[in-house]
Amino acid sequence: MRSRTPSKRGRAAMPRQPDTDVQPHHWRSPDERHLPAHFHPALLIELAQARDVPEHRLLRHTGLFTDDIVKGKVLISDHQYRRLLDNVQQHCQAEELALLWGRQMLPGHYGPLSTCLQHAPNLAEALTYLHDYRHDLCPLLFPQWWRDSQWCYLLWADGGTGRVRPFVARAMMAAVYGLARYRTGRTPEWHFLFSQRRPANPAAHEVSLGGRVWFGTGVDMMILPLNDLNEPWLDSSTTALSVARHQLPREPVPESLPEVVYHLLMARAEALPSLEETAGILGMSAASLKRRLRDCGTHFQSLCDEVRLHYSLYLSQVLRLGTEAIAERLCNGDRANFRRSFRRWTGMTPARYRQWLMP
Repeated sequence: MRSRTPSKRGRAAMPRQPDTDVQPHHWRSPDERHLPAHFHPALLIELAQARDVPEHRLLRHTGLFTDDIVKGKVLISDHQYRRLLDNVQQHCQAEELALLWGRQMLPGHYGPLSTCLQHAPNLAEALTYLHDYRHDLCPLLFPQWWRDSQWCYLLWADGGTGRVRPFVARAMMAAVYGLARYRTGRTPEWHFLFSQRRPANPAAHEVSLGGRVWFGTGVDMMILPLNDLNEPWLDSSTTALSVARHQLPREPVPESLPEVVYHLLMARAEALPSLEETAGILGMSAASLKRRLRDCGTHFQSLCDEVRLHYSLYLSQVLRLGTEAIAERLCNGDRANFRRSFRRWTGMTPARYRQWLMP
């Protein structure tokens, strides 16, 4: 099977501006089977079983059987994956297990994808593989990143996590950080912002990710020095990488509906369409869009809030606009309204957010 060259879209470093020509097409159903069960799910099951969680509790209502998983041919849906994650959360110490799972996740043992991560020449190329094959390597949350003159801002947006988002966010940040640490042979000094509230045991995050960890920020984001993107990684083989790239799947997995809606809204971030307008663009009724997003574990207003927060952070950190200029672009110049919205999203004012959390 011919390879699909990693797209430049994975390197896209900024939100798209309003564009009436953006027309999302197909998206995958939460019941569509696309994720190999022997990838991340199998590793998570093994780690949970090592903590003496019975198999029947882990696999309850997932439709999965370990005898099938080990054959390496079973695909599971987002619904099944979310159910597995939810089961694990109920029966394990979720914070510590998510971080451990993440640390062991990449490069993994996933055939050509893992070989590409193992031999990527730098973090920038590894992130491109992570983006282009996100539905295999980081399902339910999808990565995107921006750059300014000094920093790279790697954000994780909702692709249908539901109530397992904190668990998945911990794991994916630990996975990328662990991969960079493994491939560079050093401990990178990055910043980690979590949307979740401060956990009961924040020390586990600090041990796994370093001391620069903040909670309750409204966003799941990693901030790293720009130089780290192109720092040469150790022991890369151009031959192994070339062979693996030619073996990669040719056709991408369709985006989830929340991801499609997120991109549609981000393309119109300065004048967000209503629920009815968004549904019309997607060729369905407002009631159908609400129901389908609910089936994916999210809702329209949540996606609107995430888009507006991400875009306001882009304007603030990358374009270096002040509060008044951002309010002009997002709230028709109503600075008080923007401050109220920003406080609702993050728990603090824009000025305090920039002062305390941004490098």
